[in-house]
Amino acid sequence: MAVSEEIVREELKKVIDPELFVNIVDLGLIYV
Repeated sequence: MAVSEEIVREELKKVIDPELFVNIVDLGLIYV
């Protein structure tokens, strides 16, 4: 299975900041 940018982006949205309870993409910590 190939890994696409879209798959990586969706998986990164599942990573939640433990203090703010917001995913790291919406916080702006990941630039995609």
